[in-house]
Amino acid sequence: MDAINIILEFESGKREEIEKDIYSPERECVDFNILLPCPKELIEQVSGSPERAGVDLVKKYNKRFDIASPTLRDDVRAFLDEYKKEEHFLTRDVFVEDPQNMESVINSVIAYQKYGFANWYEFNYDKWGVSQNAFHFGKKRRTNSGGFYFVTGGGIPVKWLLALSKKWPDVVFKVYSRMEFLDRGGFVSVYHFKNNEYIRVPDEKRNF
Repeated sequence: MDAINIILEFESGKREEIEKDIYSPERECVDFNILLPCPKELIEQVSGSPERAGVDLVKKYNKRFDIASPTLRDDVRAFLDEYKKEEHFLTRDVFVEDPQNMESVINSVIAYQKYGFANWYEFNYDKWGVSQNAFHFGKKRRTNSGGFYFVTGGGIPVKWLLALSKKWPDVVFKVYSRMEFLDRGGFVSVYHFKNNEYIRVPDEKRNF
């Protein structure tokens, strides 16, 4: 996955309030979880093939379970057992090779019923637009104008930026991005986000 270097800048009289939605002093980095937090239960879920197979069966049959039922786990287990032959990874990885994986599959099914997502990976892509939280390389954290340096994998966090701009509709959030190992003669891609919309503007030269 290609690393994308990003600078996020904006001007506002409410900078201090807005920065609380963007930057985590504890992580010393931009943190998507502040504005759009991923439930802890999803963070703990495994995102393997058996887990996806179990959730796919639930989707296929539009199956609904009573989350509050004391027999919830047994109900999920019985459903998976009934339809296991339709999913190769359930038959091989769970019911044949390693029955202990069943608990993880059940957890994913229950998480999907609660949140509409089976794991953190699905949540992040849907809510943030990227699979991983922002991270950072090097010593620079802030630009001279008070902006933020950060890195993502595979692309810019479009959905997170749209949510940020929707919360602060009068602010133009300027995003400068470049791929880690792509030399474009100093030019970077530039986007402006405002009020839940964005446009791409002409590329600029920008040092990272």
